[in-house]
Amino acid sequence: LKSGQAQWAPNIPPAQYTEAKSNPDLTMLEWTPANGTYRVLEFNTTRPFLADKKVREAIARSISRPDLIQLAETGLGAPQYSFINPANTTWYHQNVEKYDFDLTKAKALLQEAGYKLDGGKLLAPNGQAVAPLTCYWPSTSAPRGKIATYLQQQLKQLGVEIDVRGMDINAYTDQVGKKKDFDLSLGTYGGGSID
Repeated sequence: LKSGQAQWAPNIPPAQYTEAKSNPDLTMLEWTPANGTYRVLEFNTTRPFLADKKVREAIARSISRPDLIQLAETGLGAPQYSFINPANTTWYHQNVEKYDFDLTKAKALLQEAGYKLDGGKLLAPNGQAVAPLTCYWPSTSAPRGKIATYLQQQLKQLGVEIDVRGMDINAYTDQVGKKKDFDLSLGTYGGGSID
């Protein structure tokens, strides 16, 4: 496209988006699919610590969606609060409950759930330190590797340690999907019918 040898391309790689957008010789058209790809943080609610809704909300509130979009998606994305994309104007509902970034609220929720931050460690109601959580993601996904590192940093502010583990896709699918042996998982979904 830059040399003029091609007149059209269906996709521009995200790493080249900024350059292509600023090139006066190119006309960029952008669209957001009504059923596009989205990334999720999955909780294993069979784990006692994660079974508590206040704990899950506290973790969700320790995450800044705009920061993640910038970090992992080079700014190319939109915050999403359900599996329905905001571009799907037929089924999207803008008034779903949103757990936006708020570390103060996150810490308050953990206190309400009976946990106490002591010297950088989160203590359970029984006084024992909360065990480190394990977060799995497919190692072939560079964005999810960045998200895992971000989670490690953010949850540390709540006194929660995370062991991040990238795995090949088959091992990841087995660990998370078949065995269900995980605390946190970074999944990606999308496609399917918008109906």
